[in-house]
Amino acid sequence: VLTLNKLALAPHLSIFLDVPPEAAMARIIARGKPIERFEVESTLRRVHARYRQAFAEPPPGLGTAVVIDGLRERDAVAADVWAAVVARSEAL
Repeated sequence: VLTLNKLALAPHLSIFLDVPPEAAMARIIARGKPIERFEVESTLRRVHARYRQAFAEPPPGLGTAVVIDGLRERDAVAADVWAAVVARSEAL
């Protein structure tokens, strides 16, 4: 991702909504729409692991890195996202 975006402006804030692959797969199935080619559990596991690694040791080009538990209720997740945005904007 960083290589693809090396010419783009660096973000001030990057947010990772952490949802385990099993839960993500359950949500994908529950929506009742056709499954996309990248929406398979093996791919979800690989991508999830890479994002967790990136956010555990954020590279300089990621800006402030925040991990939010995406398993909680929608309103709680949204409140945490908003709090992260507000906190970062106040620091600018």
